[in-house]
Amino acid sequence: LHAGFGVCKGIHDYEGGRSAMMAAEAWMLSTQSGKVYSNKGESCNQYLKGVGTFPFMPGDEQLAKHSIRPREGDRIGLLVDPALRTLTMYFNGQSQGVMASELPEDLYFTVDLTDEGQVVRIVTKSLPKDIADTMEG
Repeated sequence: LHAGFGVCKGIHDYEGGRSAMMAAEAWMLSTQSGKVYSNKGESCNQYLKGVGTFPFMPGDEQLAKHSIRPREGDRIGLLVDPALRTLTMYFNGQSQGVMASELPEDLYFTVDLTDEGQVVRIVTKSLPKDIADTMEG
């Protein structure tokens, strides 16, 4: 799965060939590298555990064992907390921590698909239990 997931201001020109990954006000996770890209793609930091990219080359099984890279059937969740101005990513229901902070207002959830024929299903779910518990009372 080669895709980008995140949030942006919605000012990139997708039809003109401009990915949200390279937009000025976007915070996007590359599922291939596990890095978060922001500031027109000029700033990138390793976010997901592990090194290398999937598919791993023969002999790199040790990299694959300890790396998190989304594959077909995995679930990616994004949670924006407007009060804290943060974006947290969930991988198969497990929080991977804050992906971006100091976010501006009025963002759009964004998916960049890079390979022809890719399909992503977007669903709305209730808040994860750890977050919902902190919001009660």
